[in-house]
Amino acid sequence: MNELEEYMIQKQLPINLRKKITTYYHFKYQGSYFKEDLITFLLSDNLKKDINMGICRYLISNVSIFKELSKDQVSDIVQVLISEIFLPNDAIIQAGTIGEAMYFLASGTVAVYTHSGKEICHLQDGAYFGEISLVVKGQKRSASISAVEICHIYRLKKSDFQKTLMKYRQIYQSIINTAELRLKETSHVEETYKKTLFEETYTDSTVREQLQSQH
Repeated sequence: MNELEEYMIQKQLPINLRKKITTYYHFKYQGSYFKEDLITFLLSDNLKKDINMGICRYLISNVSIFKELSKDQVSDIVQVLISEIFLPNDAIIQAGTIGEAMYFLASGTVAVYTHSGKEICHLQDGAYFGEISLVVKGQKRSASISAVEICHIYRLKKSDFQKTLMKYRQIYQSIINTAELRLKETSHVEETYKKTLFEETYTDSTVREQLQSQH
């Protein structure tokens, strides 16, 4: 941490950015610092798989679709998951963009918003998201998602999604069903929100015009 502090001072980083970086390090390493790449480089492939399964055991036990897979099938998926940490208010997904991955929430809370910024819901430990644009052809991101608190998330790239989850018909169908329901809900909330904004804007402008005419 002393080395990190000296680095941030030497680079003259803003105080708020220093706080974010320090928070990130504390969450990622929990006070114990090590060079993971060097440690795992010397291990056999089997040991690496066992370590990944051990690291992801909480995620595996909480994500419903993983419970329908065998240990070997889960291991295939775990091998290609990319661990990421998001700090409060960090944007994870932006509505309207092309989806290149889906995400599994190991810990923390994220907020889901429509394209216009209307909050739909919160997702917590064990949830997954970002699957809609991967399974619905031609569909861009239908919602924006940001971290409410510090979140530990595993990212599954589109190419790895196609190589792993798409192989299992039952799991893939379950993901499609969830994606279709979420897309309908998001569209409904968005249309309702737009209608409300229009009515409020129209009513306000009408009232202003009436008041102005009276004067």
